[in-house]
Amino acid sequence: MKKSILVILMIFILTASFSSAVLAEKITLRMAWWGSQNRHIRTLQVIKMYEKLHPEIDIEPQYTGWTGYWEKMAAQAAGNRLPDIMQHDRKYIVQYANNNQLLNLNPYVDSGLLDLSNVDMPLGVIDDNLYGITLGVNAVGIAADPSLFEAAGVEMPAANWDWDQYIAAGKQIKDKLGIYADRTMPHSWAGIFDLRIWLRQHGKSLYNEAGTALGYEDDQLFADLYTRMKELVDSGFYAPPSLMKEVGTNVEEELVTNQQAAMAGVWSNQIVAISSAAGKKLELLTVPEVKNQVKEGMFIKQGQYLTVTKNSEHPAEAVKFLNYFLNNIEANKVLMAERGVPAAKPVRDALMPLLDDINKEQFEYIETAAANSSDIFPPPPSGHMEIVDLKQRLMMSVMYGTMEPLAAAQEFRKQATIILNKNN
Repeated sequence: MKKSILVILMIFILTASFSSAVLAEKITLRMAWWGSQNRHIRTLQVIKMYEKLHPEIDIEPQYTGWTGYWEKMAAQAAGNRLPDIMQHDRKYIVQYANNNQLLNLNPYVDSGLLDLSNVDMPLGVIDDNLYGITLGVNAVGIAADPSLFEAAGVEMPAANWDWDQYIAAGKQIKDKLGIYADRTMPHSWAGIFDLRIWLRQHGKSLYNEAGTALGYEDDQLFADLYTRMKELVDSGFYAPPSLMKEVGTNVEEELVTNQQAAMAGVWSNQIVAISSAAGKKLELLTVPEVKNQVKEGMFIKQGQYLTVTKNSEHPAEAVKFLNYFLNNIEANKVLMAERGVPAAKPVRDALMPLLDDINKEQFEYIETAAANSSDIFPPPPSGHMEIVDLKQRLMMSVMYGTMEPLAAAQEFRKQATIILNKNN
């Protein structure tokens, strides 16, 4: 009898020990994002909040600036080691979805694990599959230092100012204060939105509707844009190419933050980080229009997405964190719309009374931008990032004076056509 009791007791102890070990075993989720130091601090705090609510979850952060982020993700994708949760941009999400690297979230919406009932903004939907939740909406703009405008005797411009007014204001600032008007042409650095906006203003588009070819025929459009940029670089209106490259894509190092320039092309959600770096409230201005333009060049964009990757071993747990990030009001009080104006209305309503002047600037600018925008273009075709890199190389060749603008325009067409034919 004693022997039987001892055996039962040992079984109970072993079972309890095994159960404790199982309960103690945590689920680790890896989460990757890009952004400023301000974003990193806020996101890390929200991760800690979630881990406190869910002690069985460990979230391992991987964060960097925009530069290098996609190279790192590509390397992880090649090794089937993408993080469970991945911040995504509109220009890449189609590529990753087409490569079967992202999880379709529709089943989790159907099950109620992901609650979209209060979301009233577009989501990351491709071919009826939901691949990403929208972290906020965003708009192209220009961050401007009102104190420098005032010091130069220049009035802050109206929402629909044009290129002539932009150049006139910038020249007066440059001449009066001896600083750059802007670091570079708005949204020309590390992207192709400068060209896309310019083409839209002239009634054209970068790609045709099918995404199989360029959407414009006159290479002079490309040449005119970068002829203007080259002239403004040579005159000291913009910083020289070497300084453009030195600053890169880090908004916290933009010349406007230390009064070396009066303006900087930014996304509306970046006004928080750039104002913080400047130590003062900067104002958002719209991108200049073309006189008698055919179409509004600006657009409202889904800022970033959070996605769950297909190789996640814990997709349901990853989706739960997405739901928290999207809908939890306390979490969003920490995030404070740094990634853009939130997609869930109750979150926006809860944040409005708490906004400081800088964040109010962002929320109010979205309304201004929306009134001066046309519909956003379709998601880019496969090969788009090769075309972005191509445009950057050719633009810099023009800025350094090693290539004429029209020759660059013709080379852009030739190489872009090859890329699109190869990928589509």
